[in-house]
Amino acid sequence: MRRDQREIKRENSRLGKRVCTVLVSLVAALFLTGCGSVIPIMNSAEEQAVSEYAALLLLKYDAHNRSRLVDLSLIKEESEKLPDETEEPDISGEEQGMGPVADTPVVELPGGDANTSGGTVRSMEEFFQLPEGMSFAFQGTQTGQSYLPEGEDNRYITMDAGTGKSMLILKYTLNNQSGADQTVDLFGSVIKVTVNGDYTEFVQMTMLTNDLSTYSGTIRSGESQELVLVVEIDQAVAENISTISLNLKKDQNIYTTSLL
Repeated sequence: MRRDQREIKRENSRLGKRVCTVLVSLVAALFLTGCGSVIPIMNSAEEQAVSEYAALLLLKYDAHNRSRLVDLSLIKEESEKLPDETEEPDISGEEQGMGPVADTPVVELPGGDANTSGGTVRSMEEFFQLPEGMSFAFQGTQTGQSYLPEGEDNRYITMDAGTGKSMLILKYTLNNQSGADQTVDLFGSVIKVTVNGDYTEFVQMTMLTNDLSTYSGTIRSGESQELVLVVEIDQAVAENISTISLNLKKDQNIYTTSLL
């Protein structure tokens, strides 16, 4: 038996040397092809040997390849480390922790439905945190297929409603009676308009310089600024408007008011 194994090892060694010789010849031939050398011609046995050796090399350095052979000594070592299944673990005592008792106090953690900073505010001035002396005044609505904004800065802007839609314009005036020039920034709020109690649309963010949803500027003392909110609604709804309500939301602050 040992003699057969030695014969197999010698045969594998001779085969390995032969394959290595052929591989070296191939590599040398590939690098020297530019100098006029010719790749050596191999017989079928040599081609098969090279193919098998190349496949073994690929498998050796393939990270995803794993041998199916198992080292029995490793299994024996792992089995010796396993605890005796007949022994039951001790589940008594302090290892299980203290169970709840009747006089254990329950601590409510903050969060959940608790109201943090913010909430429902009472006016648009409070919502936008305007200084005392500044106030909004609702001036009415305008509907139509197109909207031609007023003001020198908006003279090149025309807004058209889509098919089956109509433009709804909410007009406001922001007055400054604070006794000093005031810089305001109204950008950053989520604004929705509800028509007839159940039809709701978000206002459009436009390029208008007097768009209330994005307005930022300075209003001089004693002066006012005309502002608008633009909403696109269904034409059928625009033809029969009975009520309009405005909903503002920013962070935790919410303000809702009825306009009509």
